[in-house]
Amino acid sequence: MIITVTLNPAIDRILNVPNFQIGEVNRATKTFINAGGKGINVSKAVKSLGGETLALGFIAGRHGRFIKDMLNSIGIDHHFVEVSGECRVNIKIYCEGTTHTDINEPGFNVSEANFNLLLNRLRGHLREGSLVVISGSTPPDFPVEYYSKLCSTVTEANIPLIIDAEGPRLEHSLTAGPAFVKLNTLQLAEMMGVSVRTPEDALPQARKLIQRGAHGVLVSFLPKGVLYVTSDVAYYAEAPVVNVINSIGIVDVLVGALSLAIEQKMTPEATVKYALAAATASTLIDSSAMAVRRDLLDVYEKIVLRTL
Repeated sequence: MIITVTLNPAIDRILNVPNFQIGEVNRATKTFINAGGKGINVSKAVKSLGGETLALGFIAGRHGRFIKDMLNSIGIDHHFVEVSGECRVNIKIYCEGTTHTDINEPGFNVSEANFNLLLNRLRGHLREGSLVVISGSTPPDFPVEYYSKLCSTVTEANIPLIIDAEGPRLEHSLTAGPAFVKLNTLQLAEMMGVSVRTPEDALPQARKLIQRGAHGVLVSFLPKGVLYVTSDVAYYAEAPVVNVINSIGIVDVLVGALSLAIEQKMTPEATVKYALAAATASTLIDSSAMAVRRDLLDVYEKIVLRTL
């Protein structure tokens, strides 16, 4: 069972706007509305790939009811903590190719009592064989100490933890010893204070994160590839060149596939190829849907893996 924690969920409204121009009247050719927030997206990816998942986190208002209804409709179990306020609506303006613009609302506030209830629910769902993904932003004024407590609660129960975060949240998660942290090149560069343009640039910085507590690091160069680093191995997986139709949400598919591969105890080589294949296959779908297992096979065989 893969448990996801989404602290700041949202309704994602995706607009296809060819030739989007600031300051002009733009017309959308297509629109999709979906339950969002990075952890929820990871759960959707896991479900699409055939895994079992449970979505935890906070939820609020009529937007929150919409999110729960959408998760019910696709068979994803959830056990959110209800809080006052309203869930965000995030606007994603998608142009041709790989370009899209995000406009994200801040979200609601949570109390200490809300947090403690979530912490207790998380503890109640931790079982041998489960894996936890904490992914995405936090509500406004959410103390980083709360984030640290969530992370340590998971790892102290000997449950693998995957983190998709940046800045102080990522920094504090390292002390818990997560199984994997995922970040992109910009996040890695900002965190380490160096330029990161190539896998060779990223490798020594990823190894520093391992020295600071992470057991594994996944650096996204999407759509081109991913760097996979543990204390034992370092691989760069290069994706085949494809005609990208939709790049929205592919990082969450990457994390969902990574969590499934770890749960299924795939080899490191198979893990990185499986995760990249899932993300790449999802770029070929012209909707808010995500890749299913049969979509991965052709892409998987075309991925080039090299040791660094």
